[in-house]
Amino acid sequence: MKMTKKERYNRLYMDIAKRVAKESFCKRMKAGAVVVKDDNILAFGLNGMPSSMPNKCEEDDIDKTRNEVLHAEENLFLKLARSHESAKGATIYITANPCIKCARQIYQVGIREVYYEKEYRLDEGTRFLLDRGVNVYKMNKKNKEKK
Repeated sequence: MKMTKKERYNRLYMDIAKRVAKESFCKRMKAGAVVVKDDNILAFGLNGMPSSMPNKCEEDDIDKTRNEVLHAEENLFLKLARSHESAKGATIYITANPCIKCARQIYQVGIREVYYEKEYRLDEGTRFLLDRGVNVYKMNKKNKEKK
């Protein structure tokens, strides 16, 4: 079955988010995010340590993520804040559904659609967005499914 232009672009942007995630230094989970508006990529982000800090995302003695680690969405929004662009009405593509903290930020900046590929261990972020009218889609290998 032939994909529509929207489905092809959704797959393209998700592929970019997955490529961005590969640049993360985190061991437990590599995450990437891309925000798109009017078919233009406004910003991207990956999970990792803040600028100028060593790229060591987990504690030495235990496999626990350090508190200082920025989520991919947070990193994206911080980059976006340094630009002249607005995410209002935009779409975000993330490698895993958002945590509640990132979901609040997604909602607050006015993003209207969220596409993700993998399930994070908690779904409260997804429920938060859906309850507020944000369209959330889980992508599979072939196309998208509405959550």
